[in-house]
Amino acid sequence: MTRQPTSSPGRSDTEGIPESVVTDLWPTPPVAEKRTYSLSHHGVTIEDPWHWLRDPNYPTVDDTDILAYLTAENEYFQASMSPHKQLVDTIFEEIKSRQQPDLSSVPWRRGDWYYQWSFQEGSQYRVWQRWPADVPEAREGPTADANTILDEPDLAKDREYFRLGSISVSNDGSLLAFSTDTDGSERFRMLVKDLETGEMRQDEIAGTTGSAVWAADDASFFYTLVDENWRPWQVRRHVVGQPATERRSCVRGDRFRLFRRVI
Repeated sequence: MTRQPTSSPGRSDTEGIPESVVTDLWPTPPVAEKRTYSLSHHGVTIEDPWHWLRDPNYPTVDDTDILAYLTAENEYFQASMSPHKQLVDTIFEEIKSRQQPDLSSVPWRRGDWYYQWSFQEGSQYRVWQRWPADVPEAREGPTADANTILDEPDLAKDREYFRLGSISVSNDGSLLAFSTDTDGSERFRMLVKDLETGEMRQDEIAGTTGSAVWAADDASFFYTLVDENWRPWQVRRHVVGQPATERRSCVRGDRFRLFRRVI
């Protein structure tokens, strides 16, 4: 077996190759313009010539210069990868073939119910089910009484992006709190579903980390808010059915010193 040489530190992989050949082999990458900008912290001045690439309205980006540069980067990526499309597709199909298309979790019991998630063949999202635990065969898998408590494929339908944050069932099994991210911002929206009627409740909380923990009363839960910099800084309690103005802050303090979580 012959060992292939590796590049030395500080040495370019194209060193010694004529520039004309390099240009033919690889597309020219875009170069971000440098613009004068400086900021000071604790008496230290930092120069950041690429500060202009951060839109002040992020996660909304509507600055034409930023969008133009992002478009150029995407075009460069496509041009660089297009010669390898067949290889990429081959690797993708190989990885896909090694995965079980209808994978499901081991059933687990919580209270009076067994729970399980499963993928339907061809779907990238899970279906969550539960069934009563008071029959002998319940531990083996879904019974005739199984019902769907959350349908991710349905929630993701017609969306460019969807991610389920977490789900949390109340201790008495009557309510489901779950969170979704539909724009990739990682600011999860908390929602509540009535598992006895199958209907969604009106409760909706934006800007959370995605996790919820039910209180012992089965009528309220705790969650964490993120600030403008995505720091989880405030733990709040929400009573199902009450308006946002009634939500109480339970833990709040110096947002820069600690990350707060509910588990």
